[in-house]
Amino acid sequence: QSASRGAGRQQQAAAACTRGARCAPRQVSWQAGLAPATNAQAQACPAGTLATLARGHTDVVRCVPL
Repeated sequence: QSASRGAGRQQQAAAACTRGARCAPRQVSWQAGLAPATNAQAQACPAGTLATLARGHTDVVRCVPL
């Protein structure tokens, strides 16, 4: 039975890849359609939001909707 599970995983992994072994990045439902994180601090918050320090941090700012 474990052999059939392994084959199923390989088929799922292969389904997301092309023949040239280029695999598409995996997406989960909550990130589908969103750009990937840049891991860079924003210079300013967008209009309609307020810059607020994240709870428990002195160096993390979150943009909270008004």
